[in-house]
Amino acid sequence: MSLRTVFQGICILFCMVMLFLAFSFWTDFEAALEATDHTLNSMGRVLAGRFVATAGLAMFVAFYRDMRVMTFAFVLFAWMSFIDGYIYFSQELPHMPHTGTGILCLLILAGLWYYHRQNPEAFQ
Repeated sequence: MSLRTVFQGICILFCMVMLFLAFSFWTDFEAALEATDHTLNSMGRVLAGRFVATAGLAMFVAFYRDMRVMTFAFVLFAWMSFIDGYIYFSQELPHMPHTGTGILCLLILAGLWYYHRQNPEAFQ
């Protein structure tokens, strides 16, 4: 077994844990806060960390310059933005900062799609 395969397995396990935590927070927020030793008053800093991680991913994608990776990242950014917008909208709270970011991500994806149509070799 190669080291690359080991790291791929670690990434998959990490993904599974993150998806489990996401499901936990989505279905029972209070229990998930307690289980992960988070507190409601620390959520601002937690979100700040999420924004820094998202910015870091965007910077990585910008300099890595792989169009497939860029497309995947902006699909994830759009998902994050729209799901946050939906959460706010469903509670009748202002949602446009999130929804607007999702729309911006879709515009970037449209640009990537257009670029792909003109330069399909860039996505290989």
